Amino acid sequence: MPGTIQRTEPQFREVNATGVFVLKTKANHADSMALLEQNGLRPLKCSEALVLIDRHPELKEQLKGKWFHLDEAEKGPKKRARYTFDNEGTLSKVKRDRERTVNFWDGKNPLSLYVRVDNDARVSESRFFLDAYYGDALGAAPVVVGVRKATTEIEVRTPTEIEVSKLERK
Repeated sequence: MPGTIQRTEPQFREVNATGVFVLKTKANHADSMALLEQNGLRPLKCSEALVLIDRHPELKEQLKGKWFHLDEAEKGPKKRARYTFDNEGTLSKVKRDRERTVNFWDGKNPLSLYVRVDNDARVSESRFFLDAYYGDALGAAPVVVGVRKATTEIEVRTPTEIEVSKLERK
């Protein structure tokens, strides 16, 4: 029929071969999980999200100023505090630089992760805000982020290590 507009469903887009897929849409926790499931994706675990965002500047740039839901099975640290993470994404109270610092608020809700914009990261002295307190009370997350379901765990290796590994298999 002439003049009819066809609606297309929004598509997840992989961010520069990181293995991370982002959909720019507003979604509460339930809708985020449903969208991931419908597209053969799963939510990131906290450690995966922190390491992947830290290692991939293009992913960090795309997620700055946005928050998204993480794997609901994770509960996060035991108490509200400031943490830093290491190369495997393990949280500890060891002081590191601002780019690896996470403020955590405990609560009963599934975890979400906010990636602060540069100025906010400078002022708060932390790039990330990990939240289990607010949940859907904040409204809808502006993005849905996930990895392929077949990905059981994101390998935390540098691109050079991955290339060497590929060469060793040949």
